[in-house]
Amino acid sequence: MINTFSLRTDPSGFDMAASRLLAAIREHAVTAALIHNDVDAIMLLQRLRAAGVQVPEEFSIVAYDDEAAGTADPPFTAAQPPKREIGLTTARMLLGRLGDRRDAWSPRWQVNLMPRLRIRDSCWPLGQ
Repeated sequence: MINTFSLRTDPSGFDMAASRLLAAIREHAVTAALIHNDVDAIMLLQRLRAAGVQVPEEFSIVAYDDEAAGTADPPFTAAQPPKREIGLTTARMLLGRLGDRRDAWSPRWQVNLMPRLRIRDSCWPLGQ
């Protein structure tokens, strides 16, 4: 696993992670990566192309967030978090805690909200 850094918050960390990923692709036959967020995935795609890596023929990209993933070329397969449900659940939890002052800030719930996978052209079809 290669730790990634956001291009917006740590450009040198992003450069280092992109270089390590390129080395892993060449040395260890790494064939896919999940990249958080869409903007970083688009920037990584540009780096991969500049290094001669073909997406999706040689390397598949899955983005996390799905804000701009569909606008990439090729459009990225993306994990789309249920943002509306996350906001509603967070508001309900906060209001519930504020209504119960005795124990307002102790954790009481575990919530699982699963992302939806939107399959697009950035992943090579299975079996090929």
